[in-house]
Amino acid sequence: MDSKKIIELVIIFAILLVSARVANEFAAQSVDDSLERNEDGVIIGAETFYIDNNSTKSVLLLHGFGANPFSFQEMSTFFSDLGYNVYSPRLPGHGTSGFDLEKYSWKDWEAESERAYLSLRENSEEVYVLGYSMGGDLALNLAKKYDIDKLVTMNAPYHLLTKLKYAIPIAYISQSYTIDILFKGTDREKKSKKYKIYPVLPIKSFSDLLELVTNTKIDLESIEEDILIIQSKQDTLVDPESANTIYRRVSSKNKRLVFLEYSDHIEIEEYDKEVTSQALKEHLK
Repeated sequence: MDSKKIIELVIIFAILLVSARVANEFAAQSVDDSLERNEDGVIIGAETFYIDNNSTKSVLLLHGFGANPFSFQEMSTFFSDLGYNVYSPRLPGHGTSGFDLEKYSWKDWEAESERAYLSLRENSEEVYVLGYSMGGDLALNLAKKYDIDKLVTMNAPYHLLTKLKYAIPIAYISQSYTIDILFKGTDREKKSKKYKIYPVLPIKSFSDLLELVTNTKIDLESIEEDILIIQSKQDTLVDPESANTIYRRVSSKNKRLVFLEYSDHIEIEEYDKEVTSQALKEHLK
């Protein structure tokens, strides 16, 4: 093949890549606009919240990747009814737009979780930390650094099921965003609206999530806090074996592992609410 044909092929390939990225960004913008936002650009219902029950005990709730405090709408009421102060911060880049998310890294999410924990610690005799999905990894990392009174992880990733982790370098060449990683099927837009979770996620941010998971795996043996590990058996994003691995590696003397039979990664409060509530009550008493 002569040099002229090679150059022509390179140009054609470059044009195809640019076209693919433009089409991807257009499709991503169209899907991202499906969530209703307030005048500040925050998804309605996704705001940071704090419930003050004038208690000496507080619960910090850390949400997952692409999600926001809305994930804890029912759980916050559960903890509040038990008399705890409840705080759930909106992590950087979350609760606004998938396009906003890629401006931040996992270190920003970790820094915000640490700030939130320390703010509760100032006025609380006891602080319990519950992390859901990615928030579970953030909670584990907090426990490596601070003396948390009690720890809960729910569907925390140690092993991931999604195949995108193997294709990030290739995928990023042709597209900046992925549309179907959290929700698949024809009803994905409906589910995104229901749970107020991003329908669009930046490839770059998914790479950040993988870095966080890798960092979380380091020195888990240093964790000695009382810990409750909850995992959905039907999880399609996090390998349920993650829970067993975390359970084996932490050094906690008081540790409990609870598997949920019916819920997937997101729908715990719909299908396994009673089991989850009972386990939480027993752990925090």
